[in-house]
Amino acid sequence: MITLRDKIAPTPGNSGAIEVSDLTSNSAKIAWTEASDAVTLPTTLKYKVVYSTSEIMSINDADDLSGTWTSRITTTTVTGLTANTDYYFYVLVMDEAGNKALYTAVAGKTKVAACGDGNTTSNSAIVVNGQAQDAGMSATSTNACGQRVTTVTVDDSKLDKILDSSGE
Repeated sequence: MITLRDKIAPTPGNSGAIEVSDLTSNSAKIAWTEASDAVTLPTTLKYKVVYSTSEIMSINDADDLSGTWTSRITTTTVTGLTANTDYYFYVLVMDEAGNKALYTAVAGKTKVAACGDGNTTSNSAIVVNGQAQDAGMSATSTNACGQRVTTVTVDDSKLDKILDSSGE
């Protein structure tokens, strides 16, 4: 009995197109169409999603990037990305014989990180007749540009009581 080894790579679905969506400052949703193969069943084909900040020119280069081979998926969310950065996303497909194919890369840029991450909030005092009086709240945060921003919110009813009691 002669057994022929499968030497033909799977065919990426939809001509190898990948879709990137739902880009945030640190994640992106990646979707693709299921591949086909002459020998391996579609349910046992494995996929690996990888990304880079530069274009990759070969299947081997893409396979060298960190990622996990998983079967029965056609969408995933990539996390841990850096804000305001251009990325190239790739999907590899592998059959049971280890033959691999690469979907066409798609580029996407993560969003700028939202300002105000890392808020710290505390009571705010005002000085009336030389005495510090609790009259509201202040919140300090660091925006996406690294600038410290403090916002003071005065509680009108507290301020009115303080001023009424001081005769102002």
